[in-house]
Amino acid sequence: MNRGIECSIIDFSTRLAERQAEKDRQNEIRLRMKYGDFRYEIAEEVADRHSRTAGPAPEVEEILKMMEMTGW
Repeated sequence: MNRGIECSIIDFSTRLAERQAEKDRQNEIRLRMKYGDFRYEIAEEVADRHSRTAGPAPEVEEILKMMEMTGW
């Protein structure tokens, strides 16, 4: 593979990862502002615990929506 192309691919993948990290950070800030730090941290812990079980891991945002629907 051409060295220039290889560097471009690495740069591109690094930029994509950085862009996704920034998007995730902005989403976390938005959710913390909407639901509060306390609820966000609980939802984050629930998502982490469930990520170690079979099946797809739930998203923090979905957990927060369920908490809101149940009045918690």
